[in-house]
Amino acid sequence: MRRGIRVHDIPYQKALTEYVWHKRNNYEIGYSDEFKITGLVLSKRHYIGDERADISPYDMVVGWGPMSDPNIIKDINVRQNNRFYYWNVSEFPIPRKELELNSTNLHLVPNTEEIAKALANLKKGDVVELVGYLVDIKDEDGFIWATSRVRSDSGDGACEIVLVERLRVQND
Repeated sequence: MRRGIRVHDIPYQKALTEYVWHKRNNYEIGYSDEFKITGLVLSKRHYIGDERADISPYDMVVGWGPMSDPNIIKDINVRQNNRFYYWNVSEFPIPRKELELNSTNLHLVPNTEEIAKALANLKKGDVVELVGYLVDIKDEDGFIWATSRVRSDSGDGACEIVLVERLRVQND
């Protein structure tokens, strides 16, 4: 069955007028941008033992535009490891730049236990809408885990760190 593109909207992002740090448990969270993304879940990874699992227990790769088309993504092998998003193809079903510009790896910071449970229940193939903020995270030692703020980057540092305030799974 040919379904075509399932998500047409590109991510929404708007810089806040003031960058503010807020204390949260053993961290400080720096709010930089309003953020809303709707995407097809291409992969989800639960982190338990890594150093940021207590604040960001899930990473999720989502796609929109051509990267939400089952006819295209069936030819792309997506995986996650150590907070990175990897993909490989034997032959590109779309140009490489389109693949990179229409998918991303999100480090997810649930704002509530209810959101954490909803994130736990998400699965590959779901279309999900996430609303919240792009944030930087500072640990007690002063290390800053910085979010990407641009759509055109790739590689190390290109992931968005999202404080998720609302989540909705869209039904077909």
